[in-house]
Amino acid sequence: MHSNRTAHLTDEQLARFQDGELPSAGAAHLEHCPVCASRLRDWNAAAAAYAEYRDAIRAPLLSPAPQPWRSLDQLIAAHQSSRGTNALRWWAVAMAAALSLALALVATHRSADQPSARANRLLARSALATLPANRMIAMRARGRTLLRPAVLASDEGDAAADPDMAHLRNLFRSARYGWREPLSPRTFQSWRNMQKDRRDSVSMISERGENRLYRVRTDVPAGVLRTASLLLRAEDLRPTAGDFEFAGEGPVSITETAAPVEAAPMARPTTPEASPVETPVGPADTLRVLAALNEIGADAGEPLDVSQDARHRRVVVRAAGLDPARQQQIAAALAPLPRVTLDFESGPPRTAAVSLAAPQTYSSNIPAGLRQRFEERLGGPVAVQELTDRTLEASAVILARAHAMEVLAANFPPETEARLSLQDRSLLRRLRLRHVAELERLAARIRTGLKPLLASPSAPHPPFGDNQGGETWQAGVSSLVASARETDRVLNQILAGSYSQSSAEDLLRGLASAVDRLESAVQSQSKGE
Repeated sequence: MHSNRTAHLTDEQLARFQDGELPSAGAAHLEHCPVCASRLRDWNAAAAAYAEYRDAIRAPLLSPAPQPWRSLDQLIAAHQSSRGTNALRWWAVAMAAALSLALALVATHRSADQPSARANRLLARSALATLPANRMIAMRARGRTLLRPAVLASDEGDAAADPDMAHLRNLFRSARYGWREPLSPRTFQSWRNMQKDRRDSVSMISERGENRLYRVRTDVPAGVLRTASLLLRAEDLRPTAGDFEFAGEGPVSITETAAPVEAAPMARPTTPEASPVETPVGPADTLRVLAALNEIGADAGEPLDVSQDARHRRVVVRAAGLDPARQQQIAAALAPLPRVTLDFESGPPRTAAVSLAAPQTYSSNIPAGLRQRFEERLGGPVAVQELTDRTLEASAVILARAHAMEVLAANFPPETEARLSLQDRSLLRRLRLRHVAELERLAARIRTGLKPLLASPSAPHPPFGDNQGGETWQAGVSSLVASARETDRVLNQILAGSYSQSSAEDLLRGLASAVDRLESAVQSQSKGE
């Protein structure tokens, strides 16, 4: 998420961007700032709505002109009797008026068609760019990064092994956008040519202050794929990335990446025989793997699954959709540990991974009265959007941390924890309290941010589940997980959902209760042993 929220573009800068006069630094800010991008979309929507009102509603209601418009021939005929300078002057005035009108019409038509014509020229030239063989692309969607060849042998591709990849393939096929080569200018142009009411734009941006790129973007008012854009490197017009927004889906980003030549061997690395074969793998081995993953922040929010393979006496770490750099980090963190097998191909079970999804957008479906109340209490629509981003992001991290606690409770029930050595029990406690401390910080962040919206403090609510006293920390994890899920559900419904004004107060009371239960469950964990 873009973190620079202190210096948004002014209205004048947005207007200069629409005229193609905004410097590259401002254009780059606009590309990464959701607040400024939303304001620009609102401007464009307002302009389109006014144009439609002017042509379809206002124009038919205007009274006709008091006098008919006289043509150039009529003006000349009316002044045939005049000779000399006077006749010449009026003829020149009429010719100048006609010429000005013609030039205005040509300029208007050219201005309206200029972005489309420029996009056509750039895409045609980009299609001639020479591209290296065996390119790979990284597809970012739903909080995961999926790797695949830039060009598939067929439009079907090999998506059967991963449900998320199959979902993306079906989205592109439904939109009639070529799945075989999604970063190809020809693929983009083919989809673009099928859109009747498209709106094209071309802008120049800077990437990390070095490379200059053209962004060719097409928006359509209806259909499966609403927005598609390609980034073309200015020096040779080579396509390097693309962004796609499907109706009812989160954004999909595609970036050209290096072929994972070094990452392939890490899928099933060879590990030294550091322990006797007859020694079985045990909970202490799993604990050390989880602790090593925690050190690099990979045990919460990553699509990872840690399990024991008793037959082969190994701890198996499975993951899918990680980029090569992240694979390298995980392999390096686990390299010192014996009897660990990495599998970066098959991936974890669907229920095992909790991915951090991109924060939702402040919903336009919130009732007008409640929306006004939010904006008045928080300081305007920009402040509400910033609060929405921060709160939903914190809630997603809480879910990931609660899931990490659930993994610890499942792997180390009280009887297993009691059999650990004193050193390993201390390691387990430190690992657990790290998650609890982060949960406390995030829950307090949500409470503080939503304080102007929440109802007055209520009586304490018991946590979810049957565990009220918290005899062991493992017994209270189910309440923690349930409270985190309930809080996340209510937050998304209030800040990014759709509901009626009459149900708003009930939702706000429900939110206050959910936050109370979450904090109570976290406090129980901080006290439990």
